[in-house]
Amino acid sequence: MAPVTVCLVGLGRAGTFHMQSLDALGNKKARLCYAVDCDEERAKAVAERYNCTALTSLDKALEDPDLQAVIVASTTHAHFDQVVAALKAKKAVLTEKPISHDHTKLKFAIELALEQRVPFLVGFQRRFDESFRSLRKQLQQGSVGSPRIVKATSRDNPLPPIEYLKISGGLFHDMLCHDFDMIHFLTGQVPVSVYTVGHAYEDAVREMDDIDTCLVTMSFESGLVASVDCSRISSYGYDQRIEVFGDQGMLEVHNHRADTVRLSTASGHTDAVVSTIVRCRAWPPGSFQLFDCSGLILAETACRQSTLTPLNALYASRGDHCCLFAPRCTYGTWFFFPPNPALLICVPAGRPLFPAAVCPGVPI
Repeated sequence: MAPVTVCLVGLGRAGTFHMQSLDALGNKKARLCYAVDCDEERAKAVAERYNCTALTSLDKALEDPDLQAVIVASTTHAHFDQVVAALKAKKAVLTEKPISHDHTKLKFAIELALEQRVPFLVGFQRRFDESFRSLRKQLQQGSVGSPRIVKATSRDNPLPPIEYLKISGGLFHDMLCHDFDMIHFLTGQVPVSVYTVGHAYEDAVREMDDIDTCLVTMSFESGLVASVDCSRISSYGYDQRIEVFGDQGMLEVHNHRADTVRLSTASGHTDAVVSTIVRCRAWPPGSFQLFDCSGLILAETACRQSTLTPLNALYASRGDHCCLFAPRCTYGTWFFFPPNPALLICVPAGRPLFPAAVCPGVPI
């Protein structure tokens, strides 16, 4: 099979991770054809490295009939317009979050993808992690019975650049959306109530009217309760753990370690350090991007082979801002790109804003 032809928009922080992913996948699976950035010199430098075309605008690349996929890794405010342009050109799209902070624009983008029948993926990368996928599979097999408590830990290191934080959308839109998505991915449930307390320890974060540390508690119609403790700053490194407690047992996912060796001496016990290579890289946590890119290729392959399956697109709203969930790609047991209606649920304050159109046979 010929490699998927790719246009990468945005060659900065996020774009660099996607370039690493393309390098890891190799030219047999994906080939970068266009490097797009508002900084012309940066675009030229990347184009020279990949022997591709440098552009300062996406428009010309979208005119290429041989281009199959677009990765949107530009600044947050540019995502929506670039996503829409790529979808209208019938290109497969992988975009960094958010699509938009405006839930009406998010709904428009989803409906456009359905109308155009092209793959559309938002980079919720933990769904591609083998540990989280194994946890989900065991939950579905009933290994611990009915889930009663979910506890997630989400901590970053070091504090991201302040210039990034200013455009990130805040702690909920930038970090916690991953944890909300993972809880939904594991349980298939949507909260009916959400309570949170938080604090800004960093002066620069406080000046932006944001918080850097918080605890979120959620309750669900089934009786399930879930919590997430989240921090922008973790002195010991990137930390992502989750625990699911059920009536018949408990499942846990821990951070990967370089090895399982423990040293015991008169000074005490010392375990191997948490791996910074496989999935626990310090800021920015770019190791996940490989899975994102793989998902895009699988989506594009499905599109070419006309094996499209129904989209399970769920988003939630907090006021006028998209906060919780967005679409994801077919990979194993995930679903996306239908000939049928999508599942669209908007949940302000835990109540549906409009009825859901559910595809027959599609798990929520």
